[in-house]
Formats: sequence, C-alpha cells, structure tokens
Amino acid sequence: MEPVDLWPQIPDYLAALRDPANSIASDRLSELAGAEFRHNARGPVFARGSSAVAFFARTEGGTHVVRCYLRPPGHAKARYEALAQRCADRPVPAFAAARWVDDAIRTRDRWWPLILMEQVEGRALRTYVEENLAERTGLLTLAERWLELVTELTAVEVAHGDLQGANVRVGADGRPRLIDLDAVWLPSLAELPPDEYGHPDFRHPLWGAGPKAWGRFVDTFPTLVIYTSLRAVANDPTLWDRFHNEQNLIFSRSDLLQPGRTDLWRQLTYNGDEEVRAHLVPLLARCCARPEPLESAIEDLLAETAPSSEPTAPRRAGPPADGRGWWDDSVRPSDPAVTGWGAASGPPALLPTVERPTVEGPTAQRPAPAPPPPVVRGPRTGPPVGSPGRPGTSPRPAPPSRGVLLAGFLVVAGGLLLGFALIMFILVLAH
Repeated sequence: MEPVDLWPQIPDYLAALRDPANSIASDRLSELAGAEFRHNARGPVFARGSSAVAFFARTEGGTHVVRCYLRPPGHAKARYEALAQRCADRPVPAFAAARWVDDAIRTRDRWWPLILMEQVEGRALRTYVEENLAERTGLLTLAERWLELVTELTAVEVAHGDLQGANVRVGADGRPRLIDLDAVWLPSLAELPPDEYGHPDFRHPLWGAGPKAWGRFVDTFPTLVIYTSLRAVANDPTLWDRFHNEQNLIFSRSDLLQPGRTDLWRQLTYNGDEEVRAHLVPLLARCCARPEPLESAIEDLLAETAPSSEPTAPRRAGPPADGRGWWDDSVRPSDPAVTGWGAASGPPALLPTVERPTVEGPTAQRPAPAPPPPVVRGPRTGPPVGSPGRPGTSPRPAPPSRGVLLAGFLVVAGGLLLGFALIMFILVLAH
C-alpha cells in the first residue's frame, strides 16, 4: 500500500476528470462509457469526505457516484468485494449498490482504484429533517421506517458501521437508504475492522471509537440516537434550532458524554411524546453510561426496556418536589447499565427546574410543542404525613394549650417589669 503522502488529492482527481476519455479505464468501467461528469464554472463538482472524494457522473443508463480515495483505503477492497458477494447471494436493498474497481482512474502518472456506487436519490437525513420540521406525522413515520431498515439489516447479519446524518438518504417516498459502506460489518469481515469508527455525535462516547465497538451490533447505539432524535424533534421542532450543529441531529458528543446533565437532556424531559420522555431518553442515558459495548439488536433493546402496560403518572411540569429528576426514577447506582462510573464522578447530576425554552428568530410557521398537561394529584392512599403509621417519620407534636401560652406571656411580662425597675433604681443611686 502506498504511503499517505503519495495518494492523489482533490486537485489531481479534478485534473484527471477534465479528460475522462483518457483518465478512466473504460474496459473496467463500462458503466461510465460516454459519461458526463457534473460541472460548475470551476470544474467537476465533488463532495469531500474524511477519506475520499466523490464525483457525479451521468450516462444513458443512469447516474453514478465515483468515490476516489485520498489516503490508503485499508481493508476497503476486501470489504467491498465481500459485500458484493453477499448482495449477490442475498440483496440488501437498504445499501446503495457499490463495487471496488482496481486500476480505474489515472493521475500522477499511474492508475488508482475507486468505488463505483449507485447514486441514491433524495436528501441527506439532516437536510430532510430541517426541511420537514412542520411535518410531525412525516417525521414520526420516518422514525419508524428507520427502525425497520436497521432491523432488516440485523436479520440478515449485516451492519453499516457508520450510521450518521450524512450517510442516510431519504427519498421522495420518505424511505431511508444508506451510503458510504467503508465500515460495513459482515460475519466474513469480523477480523477486518475499519479505519474509522463512526461520527462523534452518533457513536458511543466511551467505547465507540475503537475496535471493541465494531461488530454485529455496532449499529444499535447510533440507531437509538437517531430514533430518539427524530421522535423528539417531531414533537418539539424548537429542539432543532437550539441543538442542531450542522453535523448532528440534536445530540452532540458533549451530550452523550454527560447523560442527564446538559440542557438538551433537561429539555427532553418536557417532550410531548411520552415514548420519548418515559422510555427513549432514560434508555439512551443508561446506554451512554454503559462501560461495555451493547450486545443486542435495537429491536431487542427497545423491547427489553419498554415501559410496562400499567397506567403511567401524568407528565409533570418540572422535577418533583423532593428534588429528584427522571434520572433517579430510571437509573440507580446498582443498575448494570451504569456500573463503571468513577467514584469521583458518580451518576449524572439531578435535573434542576428549568423554564421552557424560547427560540429567537422567525418560527411562526412551525407548530409549537404541546404544553405539558397539569399535574393531577389523586387522593392520598397511605397514612397521613407525620402519622405514626408512616415509616421513617415521627409523630407531629400537638399544638400548645392556652394555659401554656398564658404562662409564657406572664413570664415574659414579669421579666420586662423587673428590668425596668432595676434601671430606675440605678438612675436614683446615680443622682
């Protein structure tokens, strides 16, 4: 493998694609025969990623993405060849079709490999969400389709390995598909980890950036992040204005590192979707604190931690009067999901009372989140506060009688009179 500094860079590929007839290996890339690469006034249009640059070609047979590497691609060849064989045996509709091509593009006086990929029509996930913030039903439908997509991958023992906003495309029909397959996991690739481990705003904050995280269930944590984000934003579009940073959806790496402690976590306790408020947010917080990789698929994780069918208490407008937050109701120090917190750090801090956020700028076109319902207090079912029958409390003392009050008054009055007489006696002696 060539050293990093010998690999072509974007200017090299741009120069090559100005003359594709002499720089593209037509015998290896028959799909690009007669292709026209998308141009603007400055030359071929491209999109840069962390390890490759993508160009866009149109032919009579359709449109294609040509991905050219900017650095050594590691095990990419073995990965794409194994994936091609896997898809030939059993198609994976969620993935964009892609194949590795050796000696495909010429620049710097030699031939280099590339990935020829189907161009998936649609919008990047983060762009689609931003353009559909007012479409609550559409975003909720997308959230469920997102779970279906990842569940289908798990069923055929495939994982994408780098789920993030830029790698999910949403078509005009509202269905998501996946691009950028450099980190795909297959059973046959279990010993060939990728060079990169997801995006910091989507991967696990403790173990998501290393080979320990990469495996059959590598997609479970980012899937939960995306699913929670979609449902939360569908019910409160102002979250997008406050917490989207052009790379994430609403969770940042800082939020994932501090479950329950940041402003985003606090705002989510007011979300109008009870599934978000009572299930997904506490579950994601527990997963963030978990010191070991998740060992279950997303559908199993959600089923194992689903709330019981018993009636739930109404949503409160703020933390309870005893100072506890939702974290205390869902995560305890003995919970296996939070073992491993250092003695100095402990579990996340309790949630203080916060006001509902206000958003600056024109947001009138977006529906405001539903206000929290009033707190409903039913009749007390246990013994009265302070009664002997309630464990951990002492009986409330009886109020003092009138006789005791009168005696106290006489003692105070007598003391005042005695003091006045003593002062007068001293004044007489002084004269």
